[in-house]
Amino acid sequence: MTPSPDVPAAATDLANPAEGLRLHCPGAWSPVDPGVEGLALAAVADGDPASGFRPTVVVSRSTVGTLSLPDWEAGTEALLAERLTGYLLLDGGASELAGGEASYRLATYVNDAGMELTAQQWSTIVATQGLSLTVTCATDDFPEFRESSEAIAASLRWEAAR
Repeated sequence: MTPSPDVPAAATDLANPAEGLRLHCPGAWSPVDPGVEGLALAAVADGDPASGFRPTVVVSRSTVGTLSLPDWEAGTEALLAERLTGYLLLDGGASELAGGEASYRLATYVNDAGMELTAQQWSTIVATQGLSLTVTCATDDFPEFRESSEAIAASLRWEAAR
């Protein structure tokens, strides 16, 4: 799944200049201090969706050394399946992120409150650095939110890497 490059006019700009990252989120979003090493950007959508779960966007960066994208993804997939309750991979394959070759996954899982969530994740590697963008929403909200999620992914720029 390759995200659409169209970003709606009403968007919230998010940036982490130290990491060379910026993206646009359609609608109103509030930045969140990730507070965890490796998390470069995080935000939560404003408003109160009927599901009660506000969509989130998280950009993480890690050193992957000499791992190839398929090898890194295989390790990530195993970790997600181990750590997320009810994890189910629905779709995946080649994509694009931040101007480069990427992998894509669409999966569902159940959070600690018992709500089923859907996550779209795009990942890429430049040199020894891996970057993942994950957008998560309530599964019930996904049909209406999917286009916004893909616009967020299409807007990501990783200036330091390219």
